Amino acid sequence: MGEVELPVVSADTSIEQALETMRRAERSGIVAARSDDFVVLTDEDLIDGLRDHGYQKVGQIKPRHRTTVVTPDKPRFRTAIESRGLDNVLDQVLREDYQHFALHPVPGATFRVRTMAEAFAGALSRTVVVCTCKTNPRHKWRPQQLNDPSRCNLDGDSVNCQ
Repeated sequence: MGEVELPVVSADTSIEQALETMRRAERSGIVAARSDDFVVLTDEDLIDGLRDHGYQKVGQIKPRHRTTVVTPDKPRFRTAIESRGLDNVLDQVLREDYQHFALHPVPGATFRVRTMAEAFAGALSRTVVVCTCKTNPRHKWRPQQLNDPSRCNLDGDSVNCQ
């Protein structure tokens, strides 16, 4: 199991704002607060969503990874948290429910997120790098997605990575 602290944004935050929040927090993921639920979105979710569907809000992005929110106000978790402790319950949810992320929301600007693997937490702990096409700023890529590290995959124009 791994663990990482991720910043929280509201569902009506733009993808561009969410990517900037990641950059400032030196992370490659965020927690999106959607109504009464929370999901973890990775840099890949946001960058691909922006490139494929245009400018939209974080709440419109479909996450690629499953997130379970563990809180004592859900009867399923109340007794287990009281008897075994929060971290043990989070780990059990990850194993038994085949989840990628388990989190326990607490007031504040960041959430502590448990992951299925230490490597996953490590990847989310890195600063996001976005490569933007100089001709069409909607063409955004993660560096490892580029066929040529200096060129946009869609039109071959140069990219600026930061």
